[in-house]
Amino acid sequence: MSSFGGIVDEIPNVSIDRFDGKNLHSTAFFLSHCHTDHMVGLREIEFLNLLSKNSDYFLYCSEISYQILMNTALKDVKENLRILSVHEPCMVHVPASLHFQESQALTLSTIPAGHCPGSVMFLLESPSSTVLYTGDIRIAKGDIQKFTQLQRADGCAKRIDALYLDTTFLDPKYYHFPLRKDSGMELCRLIQEWTDQSHRHHVQLVMPAKYGYEFLYVEIFKKLGIKVHVTDEIFKLYQNVAEVESSLTANPEKAKVHACQQKGFFGFRDYLSCLRTEHKLRCIKCSAMWYQKSDKEAVQELSRSKDHFHQIVYSSHSSFSELVDIVKYLQPKKVVPCVVPDRSSEYKVSRILETILGERSPKCKKKPLDHQAGSSRVLEFKYLKRKSREWGRDADARAAIIKKAYEDLPSPPRPKVEYGD
Repeated sequence: MSSFGGIVDEIPNVSIDRFDGKNLHSTAFFLSHCHTDHMVGLREIEFLNLLSKNSDYFLYCSEISYQILMNTALKDVKENLRILSVHEPCMVHVPASLHFQESQALTLSTIPAGHCPGSVMFLLESPSSTVLYTGDIRIAKGDIQKFTQLQRADGCAKRIDALYLDTTFLDPKYYHFPLRKDSGMELCRLIQEWTDQSHRHHVQLVMPAKYGYEFLYVEIFKKLGIKVHVTDEIFKLYQNVAEVESSLTANPEKAKVHACQQKGFFGFRDYLSCLRTEHKLRCIKCSAMWYQKSDKEAVQELSRSKDHFHQIVYSSHSSFSELVDIVKYLQPKKVVPCVVPDRSSEYKVSRILETILGERSPKCKKKPLDHQAGSSRVLEFKYLKRKSREWGRDADARAAIIKKAYEDLPSPPRPKVEYGD
């Protein structure tokens, strides 16, 4: 799934589109997470040249994503990268260009996406439209309601005109996934059970994708004190990302857990090519593709095994029920699926989304404003409502008013949503 661009036409006169090396429709680009191999055109020389030769073209990302990008080719266009503070709204100025006559100002908020370190959702707001672009997400049921950026002053969900949604597992056969912290505990149990037997007992982790398993690496180090051996490329990528870097090693002789297999390797073998010494091997594959549970199946299975080969259910993307929870809470006017699930179709995904949108959630019970007296969200609501008549059609004046509104108000309370849920 590409989380690079994709938002088009929802906010009048502003186009934030996918860069394919040939066509460019914007002067603002948003990087929702740091998986550089999944980004369309991110390493293309045309895109790098575009940033380096235009001082008013920027790539926006989170601080952690920025640190990761500094270990890639993007370090050469450092001056064109902009770090966004999670939870704190800011103004994004899109200058006039060939594609739109007037400069535009948008309120941009970043919201933790839970997919991997540095991953964020983008909430873009103008006086007339609101768009939420999720990128890859893993948000547990009920947690979407904890983000104040998605709430109005009365506590109800904001109106979302278009929701660009990670639909990787929007299929009823992937109805439920265990929380990642539970998967992490099961993985640590299988590792410790094997490695405690002798110094020759090693574990190989089979990861179907190149990224997205950082949570597991950190859990293994925290709970077992074991660093995970990864390739030199992956180790270098997470330099300066303290929590992840401390759980990894590029030296196979200093590890008993190895995630250094070549990308695309899915099977089992009884040896590790990175070790020269004699060893015994347990292989553990971390994936959610095999875990198909309908809403009627209550038994929660965390792993299954055959001989020395084990499978752990692990997903860094939201399950079907989690996606339903997000859509029902936000009740957007339109949902744009970003991915077609395995063995599904665009038609099936569209029908599922139509069904979800047709099932209206209970109407939000508005909280009396008196109960929120003094809160930043109420002050923001009152301020913007009072000033809205002054916006008119002057984009610069509108940008100045919104910017002042956020500068004058304290930051909203940060939701307590733990990474890995």
